[in-house]
Amino acid sequence: MPSATIPVLAWASTFAEILLGIALILGAFTRVAAFLSGVLLLLFALVMTFARGLEVLLSLSVFSVVAGAFLLVA
Repeated sequence: MPSATIPVLAWASTFAEILLGIALILGAFTRVAAFLSGVLLLLFALVMTFARGLEVLLSLSVFSVVAGAFLLVA
């Protein structure tokens, strides 16, 4: 990955987390916000798996948070 894209992706993910969190708190577009939050968390979990291994994910219970987000969609 080019080093110039890292700050852009960091800002984009932070903005998405804030926007989706506010949408979930306010109850606006709950299904869409929950689905996009689940996708964002799943991408985060996959990156953590590739960077640190599966043990970190199991100790931080990232998969349960992803499952909770997708459960809210259903």
